[in-house]
Amino acid sequence: MAIFQFFKFIIQSSFQFYSQEEATWSNNLANQAKKQKINSNRINKHNRQTVNNPKVFKKNHFTIKQIKQKMTILQMFNSKMTNLIMDSKLKQIKQKVAKINL
Repeated sequence: MAIFQFFKFIIQSSFQFYSQEEATWSNNLANQAKKQKINSNRINKHNRQTVNNPKVFKKNHFTIKQIKQKMTILQMFNSKMTNLIMDSKLKQIKQKVAKINL
């Protein structure tokens, strides 16, 4: 009987511990979400101000960096497309050569 009581005590204490851990974990998640929302609101406000004010918009390095990133992505896409086109043309040429050889 004492062993049963002992295991019952261990199980109850572990449940209490895990419920406390879960409560703190969910509380931390809620706090992080609030902080991220506040930060995103600040960034949005900053972006609105920079877009509306052309002098600040020109000096703002963040948008210039974004534009450069977009350009590099476009260049990568274009290079991949040209590679695909070249590959398809090479395949067509090989097919024609194979037909001629037959």
